[in-house]
Amino acid sequence: ALQVALAADDLSGAQRAAATLTQAAVEFQPSEPRDAVRVWETLARHLRMHGQQASDAASLEAIRAQLQPLTTQLLGVLRTFGNPTTAQLNLAYCPMAFDNQGAAWLQNGESIDNAYFGTGMRTCGSVRASVAPGGYLGPPPDDGVREERRAPPAGHQH
Repeated sequence: ALQVALAADDLSGAQRAAATLTQAAVEFQPSEPRDAVRVWETLARHLRMHGQQASDAASLEAIRAQLQPLTTQLLGVLRTFGNPTTAQLNLAYCPMAFDNQGAAWLQNGESIDNAYFGTGMRTCGSVRASVAPGGYLGPPPDDGVREERRAPPAGHQH
């Protein structure tokens, strides 16, 4: 629902969808296996935080900024717990998002419906992976695209 609202440039719909996602992260409580519970605790903390920030946001741009970390956490859910929905989920990617750094999102359907650019560039991007109901998302491809973390700027060292 969040992706659909953002692709349609629907601010109030995106806020409601983010609130629904946040509530789902609060309500879901796996009890076992223990390793999965630990993974969920981390994923849920980030889903709640970014979901709340998105639902409280006053602009589409602010919500879109939260979509990227939300997507990263949702990909963790798909890798650990599988696709809990009754529909195929598609991992889409737009190379132009965030000043050509690129960003991913999850969507239903195989036709690109870009959540980062909305109606301005609704079909920019490609589907990178699909997850059937009950299926699991595999590890990220080693193609230089990092959904979890970006490389630090040149010259940046710790």
